[in-house]
Amino acid sequence: MATPGPSATPDLQLVAQYVRSELGDILDKTPGPKDIVIQQELMTLLNHIASVKFLKSHEMDKLYRLAPQMRVPGYNRYYIVRPEIGSAYTISSHINKDMREGVRINYNIVFVPRNLACCDYILEREGVLGQVLIHEWNLYLIPLDEHILSLEIPDATQALYLHGDYTLLHSVAQSVLQLEVLYGGIKTFQAKGVLSCKISDLLGRLREAYCIKDEAWGSHDVSELIMIDRSVDLVTPLCSQMTYEGMLDDTLGICNGFIHVTKATTGRLTDTKVLVNSTDPVFKLIRGLLFSKAPIVLSRLTRELKGEYDSGKGAREISDLKAFVSQLPELKKKHESLSTHLRVSEKIVTQKKVEDFKRQLGYERAILECQDATGPIIEYIEECIQRQVTSLLPIRLLCLLSLTSGGIKSKYYQSMKLQYLQSYGYNHLSTFYTLEQLGLLRERTGDQLSYQSSFKQFNKALRLVPKYASSEEMEKVTDMSYVFGGAYLPLGCMAVKSVIENGNWKAMEDISKMWKGPTVSPSGTSAAPVGVKKKEKGAKSSNQGRRTIIVYFVGGCTFSEINALQYLGQELNCRIVVATTNIISATTLLECLVNSN
Repeated sequence: MATPGPSATPDLQLVAQYVRSELGDILDKTPGPKDIVIQQELMTLLNHIASVKFLKSHEMDKLYRLAPQMRVPGYNRYYIVRPEIGSAYTISSHINKDMREGVRINYNIVFVPRNLACCDYILEREGVLGQVLIHEWNLYLIPLDEHILSLEIPDATQALYLHGDYTLLHSVAQSVLQLEVLYGGIKTFQAKGVLSCKISDLLGRLREAYCIKDEAWGSHDVSELIMIDRSVDLVTPLCSQMTYEGMLDDTLGICNGFIHVTKATTGRLTDTKVLVNSTDPVFKLIRGLLFSKAPIVLSRLTRELKGEYDSGKGAREISDLKAFVSQLPELKKKHESLSTHLRVSEKIVTQKKVEDFKRQLGYERAILECQDATGPIIEYIEECIQRQVTSLLPIRLLCLLSLTSGGIKSKYYQSMKLQYLQSYGYNHLSTFYTLEQLGLLRERTGDQLSYQSSFKQFNKALRLVPKYASSEEMEKVTDMSYVFGGAYLPLGCMAVKSVIENGNWKAMEDISKMWKGPTVSPSGTSAAPVGVKKKEKGAKSSNQGRRTIIVYFVGGCTFSEINALQYLGQELNCRIVVATTNIISATTLLECLVNSN
């Protein structure tokens, strides 16, 4: 299978240019040299927006990381922080300390993406509100790659679905409005889920507040936006990812577009952060491949690189040597990238062998096929608890089993819960309560009919779990299920496919009724949109006449879903940009819920 690389899209760097210019304007409001104190979380994100060279061009003197105790000697100081209570208290303590010492400084606080009343309240209560100038930097969607936009709010899933904190919805609506300012009005808006429909209403009110009418837009670079709640599909994030990019995230964790590689892995003197996106020539080729296929490509690239280096040895003419030397920077970059990904691949293989990953996948597939949970599946989960491989694996399998089977029978649920608490500690009582509140875990008691699994109905209607005659046939899949090794078609991506092909949710009307929350569709009936058709095999992609569609996940999406949607874009001959509140995996999803307790 060819790598489903990202389709051509509107230049997302326009977003970076827009917010970078806004940051420059904020910094220029205070003339003279200035020190910038930035929150740790925003430090990495700044790499995608503004370089140190850009900051120095706006008279930045030094850059500091925000800490409770620190000394910043400059006369002009800028704080760049999220609108959080902890940040407001930290800044207040810095200012009060300077005031006690008689130090006079011009203070500026830049809240990202906007200020909240709670921050003003804390600054006022601490007696420093009158000492600061407050700015808002509208940094909403960050272009992590040429087809990925993210708000990069790490606790978005936890805030929206656990704490019921809907503050983030305003940022989502504003981010859509910002895209319309940059790329023109979005012709069609479709949404599924409670939160997505709230955002639709909020977006309408914002347009009215800013007196924006449909005819005010000039161009329409984006033809459609499909917004989906994470709660619509909770099964997909709990499945083991099988693409190279997905396994990289599961194993090392991709944070703000970077992976943290230890010195033991790279063989260098210190740990390093490596940017993984389309600017990496090796990663671009293997990101969407099944992990099992990546070594084949890496081997080919190694041979090609060796040939390119050898070609320089045979050069005799000055012109040939000059041409070879001009290629050295690019060859060096490719060499370093290839070396990194070979070492990282080796680390992933080693870790998966320790975890007995192949056996785990077999039981995951059995769960997805809704096999009887009273047999080997329960025994395997109990074995995982007793072996104490990781605290999250048994929880993940229990949640997956509960979601696919409409709950776990009471006698098995209570037995495994007791074993888990005895093995990992009774502090996890609150973990089980949290998972039950979110609907990820459910104890099945009483009447069987009251615990019908909606996943079984989805599977029956959409064939989410394909049937194969052999493992060889499973490896040759030519649909979106390839991102899970042919074992499962992501439910949310199947919904997107139906909407793109049919123009609305009508084709999935019976199925969408089983989903939580209302639906927003374009008014009137709509046939299959013009320009959406399957691309013939061997046909070359043409950017002309191809629609651009934004798929926006509220509550997070996985790299497997991003890979699947890029494959779908090639299949339907359209361009798909994925936007999300944050990028998640089974590990990050469950960690935020466990750590919240």
